[in-house]
Amino acid sequence: MLAPGDGFYVTPGLGKQEVRIAYVLGDADLRRAMNILKLALAEYPYTLTI
Repeated sequence: MLAPGDGFYVTPGLGKQEVRIAYVLGDADLRRAMNILKLALAEYPYTLTI
């Protein structure tokens, strides 16, 4: 599962270019999350940094 990174910071502006990834035990949930990540990377290939 993915969550926007800015929700994990108190300081305004931090985490805007980050996401948190969580391992999910439910196979269907994990597959759906990976599909969403694939779609996001295809839509925004140059805005995500590692």
